[in-house]
Amino acid sequence: MKTLKLLIILLVLLIIVFLVYQSLSPENTPTEISKPVDKIERIEKKIDTLSSKTNEEFCVEYYREILYDIEDNYRSNKLGSNSVENEQWKENLAKKVYAIYAEKFIKQAFYFFTKSNWSDSDLQVIRDETRYLQQATFLQPNSPIDISLNEIHNVLDKYEEIWAFIAEVKHFNTSSYGIEDTFPLEEVKSKMQRAAIYLKNNLENEYVNNCIQLRTDLNAVPELYFRSHCNYLEMKIQKWSGEYTRIVQQRIYNDSVWTPLKNQIEALDMGQYKVSNINDCMAMLKLKWDAESVEAYNHYSK
Repeated sequence: MKTLKLLIILLVLLIIVFLVYQSLSPENTPTEISKPVDKIERIEKKIDTLSSKTNEEFCVEYYREILYDIEDNYRSNKLGSNSVENEQWKENLAKKVYAIYAEKFIKQAFYFFTKSNWSDSDLQVIRDETRYLQQATFLQPNSPIDISLNEIHNVLDKYEEIWAFIAEVKHFNTSSYGIEDTFPLEEVKSKMQRAAIYLKNNLENEYVNNCIQLRTDLNAVPELYFRSHCNYLEMKIQKWSGEYTRIVQQRIYNDSVWTPLKNQIEALDMGQYKVSNINDCMAMLKLKWDAESVEAYNHYSK
């Protein structure tokens, strides 16, 4: 009986030794497999890098790169051990990177707004990214991010309002050169007053007021309209020069052509423009129209 017990104990020990040996055998060592957590950690590291990016340069491409990584791993089912985990990790990572990027973009946009020179390319980035972030499903209404994006939107709206106003001034044109037609001075005065109000009110936005180009263009509005007015009168003189040859009597010519246009020339210097070179233009216009008067007199004296 005692011998039987010893044999059983010996057999058990042999089995244990065999099992231990088998477990330590190289051929039974499991191959290391890339775990989903490794993919997640790599993406989260990129998100941390995004958070530390400078506020002085936009990082749109880097953000899109992270989104691509998330989507690529999601489609390959590498974000979890099953479809539920894969779906959940995609949402968690996308939501996290959205929040980080939105905060970073907001800082970058407001840094840009503090500059005096606003480039068209940077403005386009801000327009596009603001629209993109405001349309995202992760945006919470009335959250700090939502409020800041709305403020950026308001800055852009005011900038574009003033830019459109300046463009209208620069492209102002009137092509009505009938003798009774006049330069639309009342409309012009209204536009110059509007430009002055923008300047007086700091362009109606503290950030837009930093844009030196807008302020420079607004200050130039009187000069731009003055040039348009001067050019208009010069074109009118050109159009009506020689008209005396088609009118029988000098008195009729003077009353219907020369005097009305003379009065329009004098109306140029009524104090509405306040520009330094107004005397030069006035002298040029008067010289041309006075010369026309002399030619008309000589014509009727024949």
